[in-house]
Amino acid sequence: MITTGLTRAEQAEADAYERRRLVDALVAVPGETHRARGGAAVASVVLGVLLVAGYGIRALLTPGPPMTASACTADRAGLAVAARPARAVVTASGTGAVVSADGVDAWLVAMDGGQHAARYRVPRGSAGEALLTTAGLPPVAQAVRVPPQWLMLLPEQGTLAGDTWVRSHWASATLQPLAALVCAELVLDAPAPYVRLATRPAQASWTAPPPGQVTRDVDPDLPARDVPIPTAWRTLIGR
Repeated sequence: MITTGLTRAEQAEADAYERRRLVDALVAVPGETHRARGGAAVASVVLGVLLVAGYGIRALLTPGPPMTASACTADRAGLAVAARPARAVVTASGTGAVVSADGVDAWLVAMDGGQHAARYRVPRGSAGEALLTTAGLPPVAQAVRVPPQWLMLLPEQGTLAGDTWVRSHWASATLQPLAALVCAELVLDAPAPYVRLATRPAQASWTAPPPGQVTRDVDPDLPARDVPIPTAWRTLIGR
């Protein structure tokens, strides 16, 4: 069939006509018009299923989103952000840190019994100091000063409660203090993205950027894919 010079609409109509002819040829039986029509409907359904299956196979073969996005900072430093298929940080299980974004309110950032990290507000005064001691962490006066946008990357889980709650939340009742460097990692290759704490970047040459500066190393395909990234992370990544 010669199609040179046809508009897109005419080409689409011609293709549809050819498909109908193919279906009719596959199912038509001389003298049985009714059965031919029924067969054509069945064949159309089969072809539709095959098309859907084809799209499904294509989706499976298409590379998925970056596995993780990470944001690292240090005491009174800026942020270094990475979002790419390879892991960019080393997970810090059984660790925690006392941080502050404004020098007034202190937060405990740590992972629960699993791998999910969050931030817990530390009560002011002796009650909060006692809870930090129970958890094995340094006092508020030694809190790591982090950028506000870094703190927002971790979901808030309320205020630290009593000693019993602390001991039940972290089975060992003590956390190993993180160094001055803290990283948050967004795990994207899961049914529901979640954040976990990391102790350092995988690259030994990493250095903390100056205060207020954000350096980004973002996979260019990240915004083109339907990835349910939390708002705080989207804002930081700039997408």
